[in-house]
Amino acid sequence: MKVSLFCLVFSIPLLFNPSSLTEQETLHQSDQLPSFSKSQALFYFGYVAYQAKAYNKALVAFRQFITDYPEDILLDYAYFYSGMCLMESSLYEEARKMFDRLKTDFPESLLLTDIEFFIADSYYFQEKYDTAIQQYLVLKKDKRYKKHRLLPELYLKLGHCYEQKKQFKTARDVYHQAQFTFI
Repeated sequence: MKVSLFCLVFSIPLLFNPSSLTEQETLHQSDQLPSFSKSQALFYFGYVAYQAKAYNKALVAFRQFITDYPEDILLDYAYFYSGMCLMESSLYEEARKMFDRLKTDFPESLLLTDIEFFIADSYYFQEKYDTAIQQYLVLKKDKRYKKHRLLPELYLKLGHCYEQKKQFKTARDVYHQAQFTFI
Protein backbone atom coordinates (compact mmCIF):
# COMPACT_ATOMS: atom_id res chain seq x y z
CA MET A 1 0.00 0.00 0.00
CA LYS A 2 1.34 3.43 -0.89
CA VAL A 3 0.95 6.45 1.33
CA SER A 4 0.70 9.69 -0.59
CA LEU A 5 3.17 12.48 -0.02
CA PHE A 6 0.07 14.47 0.93
CA CYS A 7 0.03 12.60 4.23
CA LEU A 8 3.63 13.44 4.80
CA VAL A 9 4.02 16.99 3.60
CA PHE A 10 0.68 18.31 4.71
CA SER A 11 -0.48 16.12 7.57
CA ILE A 12 2.75 16.00 9.54
CA PRO A 13 3.06 19.79 9.82
CA LEU A 14 -0.50 19.80 11.11
CA LEU A 15 0.70 17.78 14.09
CA PHE A 16 2.93 20.68 15.01
CA ASN A 17 0.78 23.60 13.79
CA PRO A 18 -2.88 22.69 13.26
CA SER A 19 -3.78 25.97 11.59
CA SER A 20 -1.00 25.84 9.02
CA LEU A 21 -3.17 24.80 6.03
CA THR A 22 -6.77 25.08 5.08
CA GLU A 23 -8.62 22.00 3.88
CA GLN A 24 -8.91 23.51 0.39
CA GLU A 25 -5.13 24.08 0.15
CA THR A 26 -4.46 20.54 1.32
CA LEU A 27 -6.84 18.93 -1.18
CA HIS A 28 -5.59 21.04 -4.09
CA GLN A 29 -1.93 20.25 -3.48
CA SER A 30 -2.37 16.53 -2.82
CA ASP A 31 -3.36 15.82 -6.43
CA GLN A 32 0.04 16.96 -7.70
CA LEU A 33 2.29 14.95 -5.41
CA PRO A 34 4.00 11.57 -5.83
CA SER A 35 3.41 8.78 -3.35
CA PHE A 36 5.74 7.07 -0.89
CA SER A 37 5.87 3.50 0.34
CA LYS A 38 5.03 2.81 3.99
CA SER A 39 8.71 2.57 4.87
CA GLN A 40 9.48 5.88 3.19
CA ALA A 41 6.50 7.50 4.88
CA LEU A 42 7.59 6.30 8.31
CA PHE A 43 11.18 7.42 7.75
CA TYR A 44 10.03 10.79 6.46
CA PHE A 45 7.74 11.24 9.46
CA GLY A 46 10.71 10.61 11.75
CA TYR A 47 12.89 12.99 9.79
CA VAL A 48 10.30 15.78 9.82
CA ALA A 49 9.74 15.27 13.55
CA TYR A 50 13.52 15.42 14.09
CA GLN A 51 13.78 18.65 12.11
CA ALA A 52 10.89 20.06 14.16
CA LYS A 53 12.83 19.16 17.33
CA ALA A 54 10.09 16.69 18.34
CA TYR A 55 12.75 14.17 19.32
CA ASN A 56 10.49 11.74 21.16
CA LYS A 57 8.14 11.44 18.16
CA ALA A 58 11.11 11.10 15.82
CA LEU A 59 12.71 8.42 17.98
CA VAL A 60 9.50 6.39 18.06
CA ALA A 61 9.25 6.60 14.26
CA PHE A 62 12.89 5.64 13.68
CA ARG A 63 12.73 2.74 16.13
CA GLN A 64 9.59 1.51 14.41
CA PHE A 65 11.33 1.85 11.06
CA ILE A 66 14.29 -0.20 12.34
CA THR A 67 11.95 -2.91 13.61
CA ASP A 68 9.60 -3.03 10.62
CA TYR A 69 12.09 -2.53 7.77
CA PRO A 70 15.38 -4.22 8.72
CA GLU A 71 16.44 -4.55 5.07
CA ASP A 72 15.62 -1.01 3.95
CA ILE A 73 18.28 1.05 2.22
CA LEU A 74 17.75 3.88 4.75
CA LEU A 75 18.36 1.68 7.79
CA ASP A 76 21.75 3.21 8.59
CA TYR A 77 20.15 6.65 8.53
CA ALA A 78 17.42 5.44 10.89
CA TYR A 79 20.11 4.32 13.34
CA PHE A 80 21.91 7.64 12.89
CA TYR A 81 18.83 9.76 13.53
CA SER A 82 17.80 7.55 16.45
CA GLY A 83 21.21 8.23 17.97
CA MET A 84 20.85 11.95 17.31
CA CYS A 85 17.39 11.99 18.93
CA LEU A 86 18.90 10.29 21.97
CA MET A 87 21.74 12.84 22.04
CA GLU A 88 19.24 15.70 21.87
CA SER A 89 17.31 14.06 24.73
CA SER A 90 20.51 13.82 26.83
CA LEU A 91 20.42 10.02 26.74
CA TYR A 92 24.11 9.75 25.90
CA GLU A 93 24.73 6.12 26.88
CA GLU A 94 21.84 4.98 24.70
CA ALA A 95 23.02 7.23 21.87
CA ARG A 96 26.48 5.66 21.98
CA LYS A 97 24.91 2.20 21.82
CA MET A 98 22.90 3.24 18.77
CA PHE A 99 26.00 4.70 17.13
CA ASP A 100 28.00 1.57 17.95
CA ARG A 101 25.28 -0.52 16.35
CA LEU A 102 25.51 1.64 13.25
CA LYS A 103 29.29 1.17 13.15
CA THR A 104 28.97 -2.59 13.57
CA ASP A 105 26.06 -3.24 11.20
CA PHE A 106 27.03 -0.72 8.50
CA PRO A 107 30.83 -0.53 8.30
CA GLU A 108 30.62 1.10 4.85
CA SER A 109 28.10 3.79 5.79
CA LEU A 110 28.93 7.35 4.81
CA LEU A 111 27.70 8.44 8.24
CA LEU A 112 30.59 6.85 10.15
CA THR A 113 32.88 9.88 10.02
CA ASP A 114 30.24 11.99 11.76
CA ILE A 115 29.49 9.25 14.28
CA GLU A 116 32.98 9.38 15.78
CA PHE A 117 32.54 13.08 16.51
CA PHE A 118 29.13 12.55 18.09
CA ILE A 119 30.42 9.75 20.29
CA ALA A 120 33.16 12.08 21.56
CA ASP A 121 30.56 14.81 22.03
CA SER A 122 28.41 12.49 24.13
CA TYR A 123 31.20 12.29 26.70
CA TYR A 124 31.70 16.05 26.51
CA PHE A 125 28.02 16.72 27.21
CA GLN A 126 28.11 14.26 30.11
CA GLU A 127 31.04 16.26 31.49
CA LYS A 128 33.26 13.19 31.28
CA TYR A 129 36.10 15.39 30.17
CA ASP A 130 38.93 12.85 30.42
CA THR A 131 37.17 10.46 28.05
CA ALA A 132 36.08 13.31 25.77
CA ILE A 133 39.69 14.55 25.57
CA GLN A 134 40.91 11.07 24.64
CA GLN A 135 38.25 10.74 21.94
CA TYR A 136 38.87 14.23 20.55
CA LEU A 137 42.63 13.72 20.43
CA VAL A 138 42.23 10.48 18.45
CA LEU A 139 40.02 12.29 15.94
CA LYS A 140 42.34 15.28 15.77
CA LYS A 141 45.31 13.07 14.91
CA ASP A 142 43.50 10.87 12.39
CA LYS A 143 44.32 12.03 8.85
CA ARG A 144 40.89 10.96 7.59
CA TYR A 145 39.35 13.83 9.55
CA LYS A 146 41.78 16.65 8.62
CA LYS A 147 39.17 18.39 6.47
CA HIS A 148 36.04 17.25 8.27
CA ARG A 149 33.38 19.91 8.74
CA LEU A 150 33.19 19.24 12.51
CA LEU A 151 36.92 19.63 13.15
CA PRO A 152 36.81 23.35 14.09
CA GLU A 153 34.12 22.61 16.67
CA LEU A 154 36.24 19.74 17.99
CA TYR A 155 39.07 22.17 18.79
CA LEU A 156 36.72 24.43 20.72
CA LYS A 157 35.24 21.56 22.71
CA LEU A 158 38.69 20.12 23.36
CA GLY A 159 39.87 23.49 24.67
CA HIS A 160 36.79 23.71 26.86
CA CYS A 161 37.47 20.24 28.26
CA TYR A 162 40.96 21.35 29.27
CA GLU A 163 39.51 24.51 30.84
CA GLN A 164 37.09 22.45 32.91
CA LYS A 165 40.01 20.35 34.12
CA LYS A 166 41.85 23.58 35.07
CA GLN A 167 44.57 22.89 32.47
CA PHE A 168 44.52 26.46 31.23
CA LYS A 169 47.83 26.49 29.36
CA THR A 170 46.82 23.42 27.35
CA ALA A 171 43.38 24.94 26.71
CA ARG A 172 44.98 28.17 25.47
CA ASP A 173 47.31 26.18 23.21
CA VAL A 174 44.35 24.32 21.68
CA TYR A 175 42.46 27.58 21.12
CA HIS A 176 45.52 29.15 19.46
CA GLN A 177 45.95 26.09 17.30
CA ALA A 178 42.31 26.38 16.26
CA GLN A 179 42.76 30.03 15.40
CA PHE A 180 45.82 29.39 13.25
CA THR A 181 44.28 26.35 11.58
CA PHE A 182 40.78 27.61 10.82
CA ILE A 183 40.79 31.40 10.80
